[in-house]
Amino acid sequence: MANSKTLWTSAAATLSLVILGGASYYLWKEDQQVKKRNLAKTREKKAASLLREINNDHKMLHAEIDEHYKLMKLAGTSVPEKEWKTIEFKLSMSNEMLLRLMERLDAIRPLADIMDEDDREPTKYEKEIIAEIKQKKRRIISKIERDFKRLDTYKSNMPTKEISPPKEQSPFEEVVIESKA
Repeated sequence: MANSKTLWTSAAATLSLVILGGASYYLWKEDQQVKKRNLAKTREKKAASLLREINNDHKMLHAEIDEHYKLMKLAGTSVPEKEWKTIEFKLSMSNEMLLRLMERLDAIRPLADIMDEDDREPTKYEKEIIAEIKQKKRRIISKIERDFKRLDTYKSNMPTKEISPPKEQSPFEEVVIESKA
């Protein structure tokens, strides 16, 4: 009897340890998944913040392009040479700024930004986050490409400004002008 009581006690203790170990392992695994999910959320927020920043910069640049083009259209060819060059320069700089926005977008790599550096398959949640970031990135890229096309159209439709070279004066004429004053 004592032997059977010891056997039951040992079995109950072993079973308790197995259950406790299993529960501990389950909780540990669950904790690891929660940590990975929180890390993915943090990384998603960072990528989304960068995308928002790029989108805001694009909106400002888009407004500037419209403003420069309107100035150019309103002014026509009756603008002084210096102002005309300024408008042309600003349109050229807009093209450069659009290129820089595209470079900044290219630096955002959704899969690498969200995932750890291990070679595991992304979870369903991580795949959703990656797809969302890719979609936002594609939308911004299409907007920027539209502005590139607009700039090309603006430049091709830009009225040509005939700039006459400065009239060369002889040193004698400068002296005469100075003496009249």
